[in-house]
Amino acid sequence: MPDKIAGAIYTDYIESGLIAPGERLPTVRELQRQYGRSNSIIVHALGLLDMRGVVSKGNDGACYASSEPRSTATSAVKMIGHVLPAMTEPSFVMQIHTGVERACFDFGYHVVSASANLNYEMEEQQVKRLMEAGCEAIIVTPIIRTRNQLRQDYLKTLPSGYPIVLIDVCYPEQKHIQVVLDNYRAGYDITKLLIGEGHTRIAFMESNTPNGELMHRSNSDRCDGYLRALRSAQIVPRQEDRWLLPGWYSQREETIINELTQYLIRWRSKADRPTAVIALEDFVALQTSLIARDLGISVPDDLRIVGFDNTNAANLLGASFPTTDPDMAGAGELAVLLAIQQMEGKIAESASYLLPVPIKRRVPLLEEYGHRPGGGLDAPKENAERSGLVGTLIRTRD
Repeated sequence: MPDKIAGAIYTDYIESGLIAPGERLPTVRELQRQYGRSNSIIVHALGLLDMRGVVSKGNDGACYASSEPRSTATSAVKMIGHVLPAMTEPSFVMQIHTGVERACFDFGYHVVSASANLNYEMEEQQVKRLMEAGCEAIIVTPIIRTRNQLRQDYLKTLPSGYPIVLIDVCYPEQKHIQVVLDNYRAGYDITKLLIGEGHTRIAFMESNTPNGELMHRSNSDRCDGYLRALRSAQIVPRQEDRWLLPGWYSQREETIINELTQYLIRWRSKADRPTAVIALEDFVALQTSLIARDLGISVPDDLRIVGFDNTNAANLLGASFPTTDPDMAGAGELAVLLAIQQMEGKIAESASYLLPVPIKRRVPLLEEYGHRPGGGLDAPKENAERSGLVGTLIRTRD
């Protein structure tokens, strides 16, 4: 609709000669009354005309007909939308967005991004807003659904044939083209790595509610891979080695720290206990190592900790534990390519693409700079100070 209104304004005022070059266009309120559209649509339409070089904004906030419109001024601006779960930085979500922006630039599309603020209803609203705004396709990095939300997912009700591509935390029943990370194999490989080091009791962290209502596909796929690796090594999985962390999804740091602390206190009190733990992701692995240090637990001698996702924060803080190295920017680029291919009718709207998630062995930061071995997890505070990143992760641990 903004694109249509932009075309109407151009035809009625610029092309017709009603407004001469350099003259002011009607105000937003006047255009609202004329075209019967909302304030946001009129503002968006004027923004499109500005991008095309047809109008320019003056210091007074008004729009003026450009004196020398560019030759491409009347060509439509091609847009692809990207709905993110939240605008968080640094995170894998922003890496996905970087890939989306890169691919859109290569193919001549503008990116219109919107945040769901970790809210299911907001995600639905943002997708529909971008459709109404004239986006030719939409990339969605979905928020984690509850079981009921997945059952009644709005994604199933979107118009058939409209190019929608889902990335990462998605399920087959949501339909649409999907780019999925192979977290099943990642969970399997990271567990086999620990088994290869001699560990036969390996704990696994899960993020869910006690009744299992959250449909966190990445975590559940990794857990399935973990269980498969144990069984393939003739190790019987133990239910007590599944560490449930409901606080992780709430993103309340004090809740996560309390849950991790309770698990480690119980771990320390037992003679028969895991010798390794697979954390939810790198940041939780770092938090676990700090809490273990405060409790007098030696990492990795007493407890080996590994993570997922190869996060920038973990690398800068000197993490030395193994992790996974997903190409999240590549997933974003692939999503755009698939959306364009769907627009061109070259692929079916139910196609699914699985991307590999290799294991990464890190070089500890302190070893890299010629300091004492075992830096990394044994000295996260010192590494953080070297990196200038003493912040949220550190402040509650002193």
